[in-house]
Amino acid sequence: MGKGNGVQNLMDDGIGIWGRLCGFIAVFCLLCLTVSFFTPTWSSTTAFSMGGGLNTVSEATFGLREYCLKGRTSTFVEDQFLCFEYDDMLEVKNRSSNADAIDLMYRGADGTSAICGAQKIAYLAAAESGQLDLGGSSWVNQTGCDRFDDVCDNSVIRILLTTSILAVVCGAMYSEKIPFFGTMLLVAMILGIAAIGVWNEWIQGLDSEFEPDTGLAIMATAVAMAFLGAILAAIDTCVGASRSGLFEDGIDLFGRMGSLLTVATWLFFAIAMVMPTWTEVSDLGRAGNLCNDDCLDAECSGIRATFGLLRYCMETAADLNGGAKKELVCMFYSEEVQIVGIAESINAFDRFESVDLKQSVEWTTIALSVGIGCAAFADIFSEKLLPSAILSAMAGAAGVVALSFWLALQTKLDGEVAGSAESSDGVYVVATAFCISFFTMIVYGVNACKAAKQGSDSTEA
Repeated sequence: MGKGNGVQNLMDDGIGIWGRLCGFIAVFCLLCLTVSFFTPTWSSTTAFSMGGGLNTVSEATFGLREYCLKGRTSTFVEDQFLCFEYDDMLEVKNRSSNADAIDLMYRGADGTSAICGAQKIAYLAAAESGQLDLGGSSWVNQTGCDRFDDVCDNSVIRILLTTSILAVVCGAMYSEKIPFFGTMLLVAMILGIAAIGVWNEWIQGLDSEFEPDTGLAIMATAVAMAFLGAILAAIDTCVGASRSGLFEDGIDLFGRMGSLLTVATWLFFAIAMVMPTWTEVSDLGRAGNLCNDDCLDAECSGIRATFGLLRYCMETAADLNGGAKKELVCMFYSEEVQIVGIAESINAFDRFESVDLKQSVEWTTIALSVGIGCAAFADIFSEKLLPSAILSAMAGAAGVVALSFWLALQTKLDGEVAGSAESSDGVYVVATAFCISFFTMIVYGVNACKAAKQGSDSTEA
């Protein structure tokens, strides 16, 4: 690798400043494409108007993998978003009228005051005797695929987005080949535009007025970055002395493998950051003061919860299905929420101050960000063997630090909650990224030794 091509010399490798900028732009583009895939809000509406039992829902968001409906719950004073994957079966209670009193939610007619203790008992007795008008109802059981036409059959969007990601990854593997790199970014831009167009065509077909949201904004940013990267690649090709030839550069199969693995490392770190589940709690109990026995139809037990880097989720009875089944409500840690029957509104960082939630989340995020930065630099300068080996080792170390902080938090949570706290998807993804970075370090290290030996033999000859 690097035989007589100056590939190991940072200032004499034929890649100009525009080509290096193209590499940085491509990393940001790939990051946006990946994050958009996991973002639950591509489009949103505050005037939701669909039947099928959803007559009590006024706000909704839609993403590639899931949709969220805002509704009343038994736990929170404010309405909350309940999110479902499209293939989840959702049993919805289809009321024939909007009753003043909502059964199983224990609220007054104003929708905010809590019905607790003795007042709740009297309320239930009145409901059973027919003194309260709860409205006629029937059940509508459908998956999201059935409720929203073509959302599951239309796999074109996912194919376009996935192909766009693969195009950038392919270009990143040959990032020192600036003309090829720029072409791949151009392909990614075209595919990204097509994905946005197909999504807009589908969302406008629903019976509500939707507005673009976070996911589409991230996608549009990715498209813009791909276009900018392609322009920078063209400039570097025209004014620089970019190296040509995909196979005549001294970079062997293991070198290309190392380049691919560096991309995989920081992508896995980035995916882990946006995953909603790092720890699963079987029974939250009274931890975080997120439960009020007097205002629920059961004691504070059997409440499943999850924790991620950005948000936490907990089960609660939902007015959407008449309280027949608990659903997960997810909130950002900084979001202040008020529990029914409890006057104050508190964010999750304060609720879980006893387990140092804020510090643990912040330090885990910082460590992962360092890991992403190290792996991204190794990706951009992937033809530089020894620096890439060192950067891969640093990325792996950052992953270990991130896991250490989070597992320490998980241990504290396990002592606070009524049930058990166990590792979930986010932890496993970070562990996988660490293993990849460790293997990448070995690949680059071996190739660096080979390149050094070849250089020494050439000098002796």
